[in-house]
Amino acid sequence: MTVIIEVILDSFNIDHTLFTSFLISYPWKIGKDVYSIFGGFNEDDEGSVYSLFALIQKAKKDAYSIFGLTLYQNAGEDAGQIAGLTLYQKAGGSAIQCIGLTLYQKAEKDAYSIFGLTLYQKAGEDAGQITGLTLYQNAGVNAWQITGLTLYQNAGGVAKQAIGVTVFSEATSFSNNTFAVIRVVRKAKIKSVVQV
Repeated sequence: MTVIIEVILDSFNIDHTLFTSFLISYPWKIGKDVYSIFGGFNEDDEGSVYSLFALIQKAKKDAYSIFGLTLYQNAGEDAGQIAGLTLYQKAGGSAIQCIGLTLYQKAEKDAYSIFGLTLYQKAGEDAGQITGLTLYQNAGVNAWQITGLTLYQNAGGVAKQAIGVTVFSEATSFSNNTFAVIRVVRKAKIKSVVQV
């Protein structure tokens, strides 16, 4: 990480030493939490990881990143990123991606993607996409998309699509304000229902 800081400082012609670069890039533990530029690990039972541009984050409690390319984010409770690309996001609580691309998102509780593209989203309770494209959405309770396109939606409870298209949906029940192309109702033993 120190090398990355060196390159960034050099590109902006900022006078620095190797020691300064090390201090900036080092993950600092303050109390039970780790604060860093590029991520880090925290095995403390009540500790979290907070990063500016996370590459890898693992925490027993929460893992949050503001920007960047997050290759791996794993938290015992909540995992979140505000903007960027998340390749793998796993949380014991909620997993949240605000703006960008999420390749794999798994949460024991809720999984949310606010704006962007979500390839695979699995949640123990609710899986949600506010605006964008969701390829595969699996929820223990409710699966919902506010605006955009959902290719496959599987919910133990209600499947919802407010504005947009759900290509294939499987759920116990469906929200009345949904626009869908093909639906399969699993619990009612109805093979397929076409709704527009």
